[in-house]
Amino acid sequence: MLTCTASAQSFLTYLNYSPNKLNNFSLRLEWYDDMEGQRTGTKTRYAEVGGSWQHWFSPQIEMRPEIAYYRSLDAAAFNGNANAGIAPNRNYAVIGAADLIIHF
Repeated sequence: MLTCTASAQSFLTYLNYSPNKLNNFSLRLEWYDDMEGQRTGTKTRYAEVGGSWQHWFSPQIEMRPEIAYYRSLDAAAFNGNANAGIAPNRNYAVIGAADLIIHF
């Protein structure tokens, strides 16, 4: 019989502010410990801070742009490509993303 245990711990918090019913701003803070590297590919602890904006154009259409800064604390975990055999060589990443959601 095969068994596997992959331990990880995470703490996450959001701070939200809504100046009106069409806009919501969020601050996201996270700490993540991938104790064995099985979840992320690198055995290290991570810290992240991100900001996002949720805006409703109408009851059916919303957009959600965000930007986040990630940092690996114990080992380089970013800027690599495991599929190409390229090891990570950086301990931070800045990620920008956005969604446009149409509710129906």
